[in-house]
Amino acid sequence: MFKPILRLFLTFSLILAISGTAASSNASNSDIPVSITDNPGFIHFKKTLKQIVRDRAPTFKGQHHFYVAKYKSDDNLTYMLWKEGRKLWILTPGNQREETWLSIRYPSSGQVIDLDKDVVKTDKDVGTSTYLVSQPWVNEKIYAAVVNGDLIIISN
Repeated sequence: MFKPILRLFLTFSLILAISGTAASSNASNSDIPVSITDNPGFIHFKKTLKQIVRDRAPTFKGQHHFYVAKYKSDDNLTYMLWKEGRKLWILTPGNQREETWLSIRYPSSGQVIDLDKDVVKTDKDVGTSTYLVSQPWVNEKIYAAVVNGDLIIISN
């Protein structure tokens, strides 16, 4: 009598352990970095970048390099470096609807950091500013975008 109950208990425990492992592996999928190139609206993103280049650098002919850091799917926040424009975007990627990408083309205050004007040496230098950022913070974001992110080249 005891052995069938023990066997049932062990089987039930094994099922729980396996399902718990599956659940935790599914939870960790949100930790896997997502590439902007895998976004269902990537074609709209590229169109937006072309519009940015046309609007903000109409006289700069040649290639424009945009580096986009990978991001967690549940976070949906990333960083984009425009090398030639010397800007760092804090952006929320859109989706398959074109209008969801407009916030990149027309960013809110504080979403675009001018690397020549808005970066100071240390966090202490940032102080209570709402638009300045520290050089170490910028270095971290640029590293994530350039070294571990995706490069999108737009020709003008």
